[in-house]
Amino acid sequence: MDEKIWIGRGGQKYGPYEEAALRRWVHEGKVTLDVLAWRRGMVEWVKLSSLLPDVEAPPPMPPSPAGWDVGPAPSPARAYSPASQARAEPEPEPEPDFNPFSHRPAVSSFSARDDGGFAPDVRRGFPMPPALHWFGVLVLAFITGGVFAWAWAFVQASWVKKIDKDSKSMLLLGLSAVSYVGGFAVAFYEKPPFGPLVMLLLFLVSIVLFYIAIYSMAAAVEHDARRRGLFVRLGGITLFFFHIYYLQGTLTWLGRWKGAGLTEPAPPNGVMWCILLIPLPVVSILAAIAIPQYQNYIIRSQVMAGEIAASPVRQAVTAYYGNHGQLPHDNLQAGLMDATALQAKYVTAISVEDGRISVTLGGEANIKVAGGVLTLTPAVAQGALQFTCSTDTIPAQYLPKDCR
Repeated sequence: MDEKIWIGRGGQKYGPYEEAALRRWVHEGKVTLDVLAWRRGMVEWVKLSSLLPDVEAPPPMPPSPAGWDVGPAPSPARAYSPASQARAEPEPEPEPDFNPFSHRPAVSSFSARDDGGFAPDVRRGFPMPPALHWFGVLVLAFITGGVFAWAWAFVQASWVKKIDKDSKSMLLLGLSAVSYVGGFAVAFYEKPPFGPLVMLLLFLVSIVLFYIAIYSMAAAVEHDARRRGLFVRLGGITLFFFHIYYLQGTLTWLGRWKGAGLTEPAPPNGVMWCILLIPLPVVSILAAIAIPQYQNYIIRSQVMAGEIAASPVRQAVTAYYGNHGQLPHDNLQAGLMDATALQAKYVTAISVEDGRISVTLGGEANIKVAGGVLTLTPAVAQGALQFTCSTDTIPAQYLPKDCR
């Protein structure tokens, strides 16, 4: 630790001085123990008595006897002589470069910097920011479906109003919330086509007003911090993606500075991107597995819908077999329309050939199965006609279980 000590008086700093010199000056009555002092590594200025606890101030001088002249003694004139001029005079002992007996009012509180800076404590007039950690705000916003995030934005705007009387962030957030709620109201009570358009317009207005409020609050925080000697910079891109959470991280940092004068660690910035990026590999792996499986499920449901679309044709073939004891040769004999007239959402044709039903997939069917043919082959079992599903043109992973 640097042993040199700075002395403060009347809002000014002096020094630094060696501790031994200060001890001597206290003993000689040139410096008082209640003067403010600071040395490198300290957070605040304290009384000199705290740094020199083992030093006692000399007792006050007794009053002068009656009749004594207490005025300053005149300095006798010294005659010039070469001998006296040639005599070496001892160097004067260093004196403190301030008046230790000054009666100017002392500054009640000071803030110290590592470079020995000395100024009235700028933290005293700084309002304590909202103290909730930004990750706590994020968790509560997630639990409440975003409602807490809206409420906390108003809390932040209320605090910003304390450091910037001209801030309009509270008004902007209020208009944003009204537009947001109005968008939902229009969605419920207005009919297309104007309802959805007005809803989207109100949502867009709400988003724009919200970001204007966020960026205005960030600008107010940066300006007030610079005024107090702090360097605070809220990145525009990070603020866009993390808005109130990024702003809250800076407010928490300012709260720590307000309470204890600490400026380390710095306000969060990269940590938010890390929290966002860490889940991405996990999400990517899950998506790589889930998306193909979901696509297979969708295609399989389309093939199944094609099989279901052939149900009336199966019934017609079964009825013809029950009435005639044999299978119909074609659609006409089964009492059905032409094959291309039998269509559905995922089916372009259903044909009958000697009782065998062929379902051609198409229409809105996925390209991986469009053009494929699902064949339902009839067979008599225990006096009843049953159909077996098979195909040579559709991959197995897209087939229903009864067709594999």
